[in-house]
Amino acid sequence: MSQLLKDSTDDSAKVDVYCFGLSLLEMISSDVSGTHAFKVLTKIINKGEKQEILSSIIDDKLRDIIAKSLEEDPDCRASID
Repeated sequence: MSQLLKDSTDDSAKVDVYCFGLSLLEMISSDVSGTHAFKVLTKIINKGEKQEILSSIIDDKLRDIIAKSLEEDPDCRASID
């Protein structure tokens, strides 16, 4: 589990949105495959390599949705409301 999620005291929809963003990233990523892809992506996000991965996404709208879902600050994260 992401350190960001472990440190979170708010297990509300904002955490779900973060996990949704990671899931989307896992599904469209051509660099990561296999059963441990989610763990690998979480490590990459925690190491601050998020921009490198996001820049490889061709579709602007999809990249924007994922970027907003993966904001570290829950207050800046995409909302499901």
